[in-house]
Amino acid sequence: ARAPVTTSVANDQNFTFTLSLTAPSTPGTYSLGTQMLQENVQWFGQVCNLPSSITVSAPPVVSISPSATSVTVGQTVTFTVSATSSSGLAAVGIESTNSSGTPIANLGESVVSGNSASRNFSWTSSAIGTYYFDGYAWNSTRTLLTRTSPVTVVTVTAAPIPPPTNFVSSCAANGNTATLSWTLPSGYTLSYFRITDTTTSTNPAYWIPENVSDTGPATTLATTQGHSYSAWVHTRFSDGTYSTPVYTYFTCPI
Repeated sequence: ARAPVTTSVANDQNFTFTLSLTAPSTPGTYSLGTQMLQENVQWFGQVCNLPSSITVSAPPVVSISPSATSVTVGQTVTFTVSATSSSGLAAVGIESTNSSGTPIANLGESVVSGNSASRNFSWTSSAIGTYYFDGYAWNSTRTLLTRTSPVTVVTVTAAPIPPPTNFVSSCAANGNTATLSWTLPSGYTLSYFRITDTTTSTNPAYWIPENVSDTGPATTLATTQGHSYSAWVHTRFSDGTYSTPVYTYFTCPI
């Protein structure tokens, strides 16, 4: 750094220089010396070393993990907020933010001590969307330390629709009818039912709800003696989305 002589200084007079210095980026202990300079000519005079050294501490660090994750509605995410500060720590916490990192709501804070600490915080998703979180820390003098960057991004998607269970089929003794039934998951009342005559590679017109009204988790349909069938069923939601299928296979007697 340089500080100009802003006035004329006579022999044996004093002049006070004021210097603003930027601390080195590497932590450590440094000595500071000053010397006169005739700009663009030469350094001259005695080097004056300050009587005390200057200690540069590592900057405080706050981090949050995971940096990004995806969950379904109702699942819980556990975040770890870690902080270090040479001036000591008093608390670490977590906030929800917008995409730019501006805090929206505090989700939890934990009292800590020492120069480093890590704490876990849990958040349970309740709706589909993209959410942002940031860790923070207070030092021992209750100065807010620099927050993490970038923020953690959590993507919440719809929970998968559970498939039916207990899917069974049976043919009448004469081979002319078949009955199929299944159990829908709790809270669901609608189904997609499909069937194929694998002997003729055709699809009988008994699909639910396209051909047959969805009146419950069961259906009875006409069959052909000696023909084999493949049937499958999905749990159906009111918006038309559906689960993975479950299958059953049967052959009607002759």
